[in-house]
Amino acid sequence: MIECKRIYIDTSPYIYYLEKNPQYSDKVKDFFIKSYYSGKEFVTSTITVEEYAIVPYREIMV
Repeated sequence: MIECKRIYIDTSPYIYYLEKNPQYSDKVKDFFIKSYYSGKEFVTSTITVEEYAIVPYREIMV
C-alpha cells in the first residue's frame, strides 16, 4: 500500500459511524482510530458536510 498523510473520506463512512450502522460502524471506528494514531489527516468535501447536516437542520426548522 502507498504511504500517505492525508485521506479523503466520502459521506458514507461518516454516516455509518455517526448513525451507528450495525454492519459498518465498528469497522469505520477502527479505521478512524488507527489512521488518527498513525498521523493521518482526514479531509472531506463541503458536500459531505451538507449531506450529513441536512437532517438536524430540518429538525430544527420544523
